[in-house]
Amino acid sequence: MSKKVFITGATGLVGSHLCRALLAKDYEVTALKREDSALGLIEDCSDKIQWKTGDILDYMSLQEAIGDEVEQVFHCAAMISFQPKDFDNMKAINVDGTANMVNVALEKGIQKFGFVSSVAAIGRPESKHRLNEATKWEKSKFNTHYAKSKFQAEMEVWRGVAEGLSAIVINPSTIMGEGDWSKGSSKLFKTVDEGLSHYPTGNIALVDIQDVVRHFIHLMESDITNERFIINGGHLTYKSFFEKISKIIGAKPPQRKAHSWMGEIKWRWEKLKSLLFGTHSLFSKETARQSYLTYEYSNQKIKHLLGDESAFEAIDTTLERVGKAYLKQKNNI
Repeated sequence: MSKKVFITGATGLVGSHLCRALLAKDYEVTALKREDSALGLIEDCSDKIQWKTGDILDYMSLQEAIGDEVEQVFHCAAMISFQPKDFDNMKAINVDGTANMVNVALEKGIQKFGFVSSVAAIGRPESKHRLNEATKWEKSKFNTHYAKSKFQAEMEVWRGVAEGLSAIVINPSTIMGEGDWSKGSSKLFKTVDEGLSHYPTGNIALVDIQDVVRHFIHLMESDITNERFIINGGHLTYKSFFEKISKIIGAKPPQRKAHSWMGEIKWRWEKLKSLLFGTHSLFSKETARQSYLTYEYSNQKIKHLLGDESAFEAIDTTLERVGKAYLKQKNNI
């Protein structure tokens, strides 16, 4: 008998790839969507999913959507933003929404609860730059509002564990995958394509969407419970990252190093443009300041636990595949 699972965030990057992978393994997939959810990322298999209309901020709709037969929950829904105008809404979705999901899972007696967190929830201590799952959260000027919301969301999961929930938390780094090229990490390809003149001096931690999904399913199928795992394929400097993408998609790479004072000017200019013209940019005060930081996230815990099953795709291979997917969509091939 196939396992019955419930997924939130199924129309997003992680959720859409996760649904596809679970369906390929003959899972019975029920997924939550809002009335106005776009199904573009999952249209190839949306007819195989049992859709429920609701919202993670609406507890009653969750109770009805999950029903009484679901065995596992994969909570992927989240909001990512570094724009001040979004902070309150992001906290509500990420923290209150997760609290609702945990409470419904406890009420329904769900066998196992999987939560997609982020390496941002590990925190960015000012004095320590090599981080792992045991790193203690510290107040730091380098922690973004998104990071705080994901940390607080994890606290809701651990609160559920204290109340009897069986849970797995994964902490992916920046996810590279075929998604919506107009937002999220997928937008980085479009941003490079539109032209960058400068590169910041920090680094970026990257992971393939296929590795995120594969490890997530593996952990949920295992007897492992009440643990968190960093899912990270490796690191690149921003200079190298932008150069690799530029080469793949045929764009001009940034040639000049951006000093921190330039970032301070840039985010202020982007804020002014958004006020004057209603534009939306990935560049903000928070992203500007993050781009000059260098942090490393260890994936040794999952490698040690899963052995050969924990292999990660080479970053160059991932960028090549995703870059070609971007070009295919851009050229309508």
